[in-house]
Amino acid sequence: MISEALTTTRYSKILRMLEEERKLLVSGPLDKLQALVAAREAAMNELLSSGASLPEAFIVALKARAERNGRLLRASIDGVKSARAQVEQINRQSEALRTYGADGKSVDVTPSKMTRDTRA
Repeated sequence: MISEALTTTRYSKILRMLEEERKLLVSGPLDKLQALVAAREAAMNELLSSGASLPEAFIVALKARAERNGRLLRASIDGVKSARAQVEQINRQSEALRTYGADGKSVDVTPSKMTRDTRA
């Protein structure tokens, strides 16, 4: 009876941790994610090392939440990559000026680097 209650509490704890991961992935702060994942992995290892057979309902819920969190994590990574690409594009555009020559063709003009000595 007591071992069954402890096992049920372990299931609930792991599922709550997955929900907390989802919340962090959706609204941050992401710096707390590493500690939470480590704690969840430790709880899973503890549960698996106990030798108890896992109920089907727990496995289904675990799989659904883990897959959902995986999709959220991939979307977060894609968002960061997209933001990085936009920042790089902005930096490239700020380093050069595109204008048109007398013949009507576009010309990239790269401004010379100005130092304190060349301003005077």
